Amino acid sequence: MARRVLVVLRRLCVQGVSGSLSILIRLYGAHVVIIPGIILVLVILHLLLVKRHKMSPHPALRADASGEQASAAEPTEPFTRHLGRLAAFGVVLTGMVGMLAVLFQPGIGSSPVAGIEVSDPPWMFWWPFTLENWFGLSAILYGEIAFFLILAIVPLVDRNPKRWWRERPVAMILGLLVSLIVVTLTLLTAVTPAGQHL
Repeated sequence: MARRVLVVLRRLCVQGVSGSLSILIRLYGAHVVIIPGIILVLVILHLLLVKRHKMSPHPALRADASGEQASAAEPTEPFTRHLGRLAAFGVVLTGMVGMLAVLFQPGIGSSPVAGIEVSDPPWMFWWPFTLENWFGLSAILYGEIAFFLILAIVPLVDRNPKRWWRERPVAMILGLLVSLIVVTLTLLTAVTPAGQHL
């Protein structure tokens, strides 16, 4: 059954739809449908895991002799209260972003030129473009893959059961190193002209 569904989806996507759509429209569709859907599934999985394994103890609390448990003074509360706080924070954050969007509207920008991409990405995405200037267009993909692989490897490399940040040198050194590289690449993007790789 699953195989049939995959075959039908492949026919629809590859033969029926994608052949008549430009790459820009396909990427837009991925950004507004596929990627948010994946994020939603991961958030639900995360919340289920938090519910199953209970809340993480506060990192400021010292561990007991086993290094696994938090102090008996660790406050506990129902999971629904935690979800309520998250929902309230999300509502407040959405309201603040909405007010900023109304009060400080961005300009429309320059007129488009057919065949030439002149848009600038937001500053938090500048760091891969320094890699593009140095190594070519494919470096953006490989740099971002390396960034997320490092994030995924940190919990596997640092198996220290202690929670206090001063007692976790491996995770802190890796985090500072990645942060320093990203900040340096971002600053270099801001001060150097873009290379022509397209």
